Amino acid sequence: MGGIAPGGWACESLPYLIECDNWGGRMLPEEQMADRSARAKVGRWGYDDIAWLATQPEPFQSDFIQYAHRFVRNADPAAFLQMPLRRTLGKTRIDVAGRLTDSYKANRRGPACPDGRNQEDVIRRLWAGEGPRPDPIRESAGPAVDAAGVHVPQPVVLDGDIQKHLGEAEPDPQSPICRLWHVGGGVFRRRFVMPYAAELTVRVCVGGTRTEVYRAGGITHGADYRLKVRRPAAEVIFTYDHAARRLLSESADADLVG
Repeated sequence: MGGIAPGGWACESLPYLIECDNWGGRMLPEEQMADRSARAKVGRWGYDDIAWLATQPEPFQSDFIQYAHRFVRNADPAAFLQMPLRRTLGKTRIDVAGRLTDSYKANRRGPACPDGRNQEDVIRRLWAGEGPRPDPIRESAGPAVDAAGVHVPQPVVLDGDIQKHLGEAEPDPQSPICRLWHVGGGVFRRRFVMPYAAELTVRVCVGGTRTEVYRAGGITHGADYRLKVRRPAAEVIFTYDHAARRLLSESADADLVG
């Protein structure tokens, strides 16, 4: 929502924060937390946002903060990740270097903060080194017509292992999470942030079904593309040209093969 802010400045969308919230720590009685099937039925594996993060290994915590920061930067120019510097954990207790604590602290661990989780340097690096936000990829308002004048059925969606990697619960040829946006001339693009290193299959579904699917080399049968993601929080821009039946990628930390 935009307009004139109380301070007198105008914007298309007011800036806002996305946080790792806390509302009690764990969502189940303590005796049920060891039951993985019971936890799987509750959001965030039985925790609130920050308690889930606090119970993860420290290297994963750093990777997740970097991923969440980049995801938010890419998702909406008006959105900002509120860094989880210090949050209470409610009914959850965690062991940090032999000390039980009911708080998550991102500080570097040391005499001044013996139960810190060592994300301080990651947060400083993200704030200091990310540079300006990437230019948003905007969806064209015009019809999806390729360079040959052929209408392109929509949606155009990335399919394969990449769907689960990006957060789709079940394979879906109409996935909004994995949909590419038409930017004009039958060309579809979108920037994604990959949560962790992996090697994934990728193919392109056109028209919302798996009737029209394009794989490596622009053919409907044969080998899928392979995306090799080398590190967590890698940013990848996919471009699909329907006239050429070709999928390309741009990334400093991932390679599309096929």
